[in-house]
Amino acid sequence: MTYPHLLEPLQLGSVTLRNRVIMGSMHTGMEDRAKHIPELAAYFAERAAGGAALLITGGFAPNLEGALLPAGSMLRTERTARKHRIITDAVHAEGGLIALQILHAGRYGYQPLSRGASKIKSPITPFRPRALSSRGVERTIRAYLRTARLARSAGYDGVEIMGSEGYLINQFLARHTNNRTDSWGGSAQNRMRFPVEIVRRIREAMGPDFLISYRISLLDLVPDPDRRPAESGSGRLFPRTCCSTGFSRHRRVHPSAPGGNAHRPRRAGSGPRRHVRAGLATGAPPR
Repeated sequence: MTYPHLLEPLQLGSVTLRNRVIMGSMHTGMEDRAKHIPELAAYFAERAAGGAALLITGGFAPNLEGALLPAGSMLRTERTARKHRIITDAVHAEGGLIALQILHAGRYGYQPLSRGASKIKSPITPFRPRALSSRGVERTIRAYLRTARLARSAGYDGVEIMGSEGYLINQFLARHTNNRTDSWGGSAQNRMRFPVEIVRRIREAMGPDFLISYRISLLDLVPDPDRRPAESGSGRLFPRTCCSTGFSRHRRVHPSAPGGNAHRPRRAGSGPRRHVRAGLATGAPPR
């Protein structure tokens, strides 16, 4: 089997990828501490030097409540953003582009400050999350936007919104983990409102030349699955944004699934998964 277009340039709005090779998000263990940023920069620079056109970082939380671990990887201050310049400069020096993944762990946070769509405990952490209030939902959306702005100031070419793998956004989408009775729960349209607002506000604030990817689960692996959010079509849900699609397992148990024997969550990207990346879009579809 041959792939005649694999190494051809790809135009995404006003941004040109030198080829169609995209390295998906993988957690290396170097994201959580600032002292490892030089190593993370070298890691990404080597892959850009190898020819990958676009690299996606491991997940960075937009606030304390969204961290996977206590004091885990976050991007929420200008000071931290300045430290990330070594990463983006190293990748750009090798001719590559790089996007920062924004990941709010929701009820999968292995820390006591976790917040979820509802007050439903995860089978893979010992902490029961507090349900976000309506004001809390708005604050969280603003936190995503702040992190996107900080990512751009740090030199990132775009962001990926982690909306799959059972993390916070996925918890809003799934009926099994969203028992809210306000405008953020109930119908499929209400449950989709949270990710739609995040993407819409980031696009409005960042303009058409900033890459946005949205990662969506096509298979939830939970009781009473609702396929309508996935079947609604990424083009209609997230205009000017292409999606990466897939599903993953966390220690043989998908994070939304009941039961399980894991004591700590494996981060998205660290377990076996099927992952098809459709690309990233800006103000116009790929051509």
